Amino acid sequence: MLVFIGFNNVPAVKKPGRLPIAHSNRQTQHHSLNRMSERSYRLIQGIYILLALYFELNVLIAAYMVVIVFEGLTNWRIPLLVSRLRYGNLAVAHNAGVLNATAMHANLPESQPCRFDFEAERLLRLVVFVLLIFTVLIFPELGWFFPWFIGAMLFMAGVTNICPMVMLFRYLGFR
Repeated sequence: MLVFIGFNNVPAVKKPGRLPIAHSNRQTQHHSLNRMSERSYRLIQGIYILLALYFELNVLIAAYMVVIVFEGLTNWRIPLLVSRLRYGNLAVAHNAGVLNATAMHANLPESQPCRFDFEAERLLRLVVFVLLIFTVLIFPELGWFFPWFIGAMLFMAGVTNICPMVMLFRYLGFR
């Protein structure tokens, strides 16, 4: 029996008594629990900053700075909070496992342990906050380029899942 799955109507063979591979429970559960990842959150952050800068909405930039300093100081991240609200404690454990697996597969040599008990993602949020404080509030005419650069880099990190700052922090020894 042939069942058409996907956009291209590619046939998948359906065995009697079993679901097609694309609709198995394991893949559906794994995909639904990982909807709000750090990657998608960085993409949202980058778009948010770029739109707020384009329309010159400094109130939105200030609100963003409050959110990232809250996340940086408390380590209560929006992707984990959204997953917990949507899917319960199972999602938090799953996302923590995904984050730990991502940290383990960073571009660190095996011989280099984490020297600091502080997460690189958390440090990224604090560095972005400090840079935005200086360039948006204290020196807006001198540092006009940096908020645009931060927004573009967060956007690109969301698209490619490669964040040079996080890679640098992990190389320096942060988790």
